[in-house]
Amino acid sequence: WMIAAFALLVPAASRAGAAARVPNELVPEQLAHIQAQRHPGDVVLVSAFASFQYAYYATDRPTFVAKPPRWGAVPFTVTYPGREDLMVVDGLDGAAIRRALAHAAGRTTRIWIVLGHSEPRREEEARWDAAARSIGRVTKVRTGIVERFGPRRAELERPWLVEVGPGAAPG
Repeated sequence: WMIAAFALLVPAASRAGAAARVPNELVPEQLAHIQAQRHPGDVVLVSAFASFQYAYYATDRPTFVAKPPRWGAVPFTVTYPGREDLMVVDGLDGAAIRRALAHAAGRTTRIWIVLGHSEPRREEEARWDAAARSIGRVTKVRTGIVERFGPRRAELERPWLVEVGPGAAPG
């Protein structure tokens, strides 16, 4: 009877795992693209949700501060003190995103945005898109990778490049 129960449970568990699959974050690919295309003076702005993946994959040394983020279950946040060319957004809301973009725009005319745990054309990504377009032209790197988000499918476009300034009309 154990073999029969096992034979019934394995396919069901497999289907349940597939339904709850985490989308491809593409953080290593985003980093490789940024490293290949980055100009002197560019700023990298890492979304709150991508901060832990970025800290894991990047060669930049993070500092872990014992301050739990409002949005997560971990007891610390990732920071890069003293780095004006690398910033982590301190929240998920539109105000935090706009504040971080304005801070970065005060230092450069090119901002690379690293996203994680966000779905194309949905909540957090829509907030990023609106805030980025309000300060300049946004170029989203097409990856060719199509992910399933519940019943929807969408291509991941990562990372984003924001060209700030009067000559960079919103795109």
